[in-house]
Amino acid sequence: MEFDIPAISCSHCIKAITETVKALDPEAKISVDIASKKMTLETSKDRLTVVEALTEAGYPTC
Repeated sequence: MEFDIPAISCSHCIKAITETVKALDPEAKISVDIASKKMTLETSKDRLTVVEALTEAGYPTC
């Protein structure tokens, strides 16, 4: 899954996003790119669950 996350601006954002996703699925594989403001994710969770968790953490997706 790929997500556009406009609020990504620094390494703190990457840490917060990673912690949020890992809380949902500790086995998730995450790649976050600050320049493109995108996250690529391999997880067993559905997209809506991930979007809701990211939004709650302050990182809404487009």
